[in-house]
Amino acid sequence: MPARGLARLWRAPGFFLFNFFLYFSTTQYASGWIFICHLKFFIRKKGKIRMKIEIETIGIIKTPFDDPKKMPIHPSGASDLVCEAILEERYAEGLKDLDGFSHIYLIYFFHKTARTALTVVPFMDTHEHGVFATRSPVRPAHIGLSIVELVSVEKNRLKFRGADMLDGTPLIDIKPYTPKFDICEKATSGWMNFTIEEMARKCSDERFT
Repeated sequence: MPARGLARLWRAPGFFLFNFFLYFSTTQYASGWIFICHLKFFIRKKGKIRMKIEIETIGIIKTPFDDPKKMPIHPSGASDLVCEAILEERYAEGLKDLDGFSHIYLIYFFHKTARTALTVVPFMDTHEHGVFATRSPVRPAHIGLSIVELVSVEKNRLKFRGADMLDGTPLIDIKPYTPKFDICEKATSGWMNFTIEEMARKCSDERFT
């Protein structure tokens, strides 16, 4: 049999079931070995497509926003507002030296978003775009990312400016923002041709609730 045809046979579900039957109905150890190898290949193949993971939150974010329909859509819309992230005390040591950075990334979970969509009309446009080309909260993993200005760090609490997330938002991670490494000089902005001032004036509405 040609190599290409053998490869298709190896990956076929029927071949998988045939070896399963052969392994448990005969004493042919060779077939059993083929079954086990096919099982491992099948698991690896499936694992590349989809994987379920559990992420433990490290704290919560406290903001004055409790309505997802009336809040900033970007940190620039709350640049003067000081809010707080509270970590579990066991993670306090992980904040050591963070106060040397002026800005940080907050990575969090959109806990009030109940649905998912693959195409959306974002707040700053009237045309539909793929969700991965936007910052919409209705993305499959419901993970959000904001760059905020760090004000202070005290024990397991940090204060920051630029909150564009709801009160009680589960915090997943914190990373320092470093302009030396994070700014891409030749970056382009796709369909996002509006200014930072226009985005700062925009508030959210009911489209993603």
